[in-house]
Amino acid sequence: MCVFTAAALGTTAAGAFMANTSLAISVASTAAQMAQQRANAKAQEAAQRRNQRISSQYNRQVYDRGVSQYETESQYRADLMSRQNERYTENADRAVADATRNYDLIQDRIQQENVVAAMEINKIAKDSRAAQSQVVVGAADREVEGLSVDYLLDAIAANELEGAQNVRMERDWRHTSLMGSMDEIESQTQARIDSANPQPIPLPALPAPMSPTMAGAPIAQPSMFTAMTNAATGAVNSFSNFYQPQNIAPTAAPQNVGYSTYIPQASGTGWASRMASGGGIGGWRNRMNAWGG
Repeated sequence: MCVFTAAALGTTAAGAFMANTSLAISVASTAAQMAQQRANAKAQEAAQRRNQRISSQYNRQVYDRGVSQYETESQYRADLMSRQNERYTENADRAVADATRNYDLIQDRIQQENVVAAMEINKIAKDSRAAQSQVVVGAADREVEGLSVDYLLDAIAANELEGAQNVRMERDWRHTSLMGSMDEIESQTQARIDSANPQPIPLPALPAPMSPTMAGAPIAQPSMFTAMTNAATGAVNSFSNFYQPQNIAPTAAPQNVGYSTYIPQASGTGWASRMASGGGIGGWRNRMNAWGG
């Protein structure tokens, strides 16, 4: 630190002491400000790093929760699709089994109708043969022959054919009705299978990407050049405040006009001479000048 001397300041020792004191205070104040600014900058940087770390941890937690939710929803979707497929398969198997059972019943009914129709046709034929036998025997007993007997036999045969044809026609109608029932069973089975078709399940929303941690604005560091400049400014101010050139004559003290009328002029010796010259050893003005006043 620069130290001012009385010769350098062009003033008294008291002025040099005050200048040096002011300079020391200015330098100490500048150093204290520099230390405080550095401490503030470090505290701000630490707080900024802490906030960034907290923000990064929060963003990571939010992203992890999104990923966990996506995985949970994906697993739920997979389980739901599996259950739908199982339900569809089970329903289709039951529907096909029921349709097959109904088909078998209809086939059995058709077979039964065929047997009943054959039995009816056979009965008609037997009845026709019996009737023809009776006609032939009666004609022989009566000794009747010729066209009349042939007409009776032909009528019995015609009735037989007509009865058999009616039975066959009725059987075919029943077959047609039963086949229609089979078609209806098939359509009902298909509708039953389609009613349990797996429904589309929307995909879960993808997790949002993790938000980037925004870097904070750079913390302004205290400048050593600024501190040195402030210290130099304080030194200049101290010098300018206490600088008093020695070649400037001290300013005369103002005279009290009323009092000076009664003070004799400084001539000779005695108290008048001491009062005129400032009084005391060396005069009060000399003592004032010695203290820089």
